Amino acid sequence: MRSYYIMKKFATAAVDSVYVNSSTTDLEDVSTMAFRKGDEMALWVINQSNNDYNSVDFNISEFGLKMAWT
Repeated sequence: MRSYYIMKKFATAAVDSVYVNSSTTDLEDVSTMAFRKGDEMALWVINQSNNDYNSVDFNISEFGLKMAWT
């Protein structure tokens, strides 16, 4: 049942949104997808392995940000 709620959140973030090009740095088994709706952005990080990561660096360069995240 948990997968239903994950897909529901994903669909809600993607509908009527603009896809934003994003990528991870140095992690081949991690994928990202981002969607922008107004001044909000949803970033999905998918770990395709059994590795645990403490942090993930990603690049978003498709549009100008009002502030930067670190």
